[in-house]
Amino acid sequence: MERQKKHYSQPKDPAANSSMILKQDENMTVVHRPVKIPTLSEKIEERRLYMVRDSASEPVRNDNPLPQEEMKLLAMLTGKWKLSGVGHAAPGADGYRIYGTESYDWVPGGHFLSGKWDMLFDVAAYKGVSIMGYNAVKKHLYMTHFDDAGYVRHYKVRVCGNHWSITGNRERISIHFAANGQSFTEKREISTDNTTWKLHCSIDAIKLPTTASLLKNTPAR
Repeated sequence: MERQKKHYSQPKDPAANSSMILKQDENMTVVHRPVKIPTLSEKIEERRLYMVRDSASEPVRNDNPLPQEEMKLLAMLTGKWKLSGVGHAAPGADGYRIYGTESYDWVPGGHFLSGKWDMLFDVAAYKGVSIMGYNAVKKHLYMTHFDDAGYVRHYKVRVCGNHWSITGNRERISIHFAANGQSFTEKREISTDNTTWKLHCSIDAIKLPTTASLLKNTPAR
């Protein structure tokens, strides 16, 4: 039997291929999709969620699925607070007024306390969020701040009854809650060497009533 002849296709001209691709590219329509630029609040919220997932990149969670007992100490801070105070400027300069609000709520699961603040230091706005939790490795409560200027600040929190001591790098905060838990006073100090301290500001806070408490205290008609 006579074998069938095999027909081999000739290799295509690379130049022809590139020409064809070029023509296709020339006929293509490029669609430019609008890129959504995240707002400041969205950026802050993204940082807050990142902190919940991985708090300062430290293994702070233990094997217990329940929240640490120490987290109960933070319960007195939950709710919304109205703040007012005085900022202490350089010697010889006038102080400035401070106004604003803070609010704190439990993150679902109870392992973290989430905070948000909206302040005015004279005419300068200061906004941000915070996360509080318990470091099971280092055995202490902590707080991490994320503010609208892009700074991240870490603090160690110590609770002794109604008195809180919060310390960070060249910054320390002293908070004293009233016996009824409806108000607190706060003093913030700063330092350049963690040795010599000066008063930065003094703040008074009053807890705002919740919608539920307002409805409860409203007389029935």
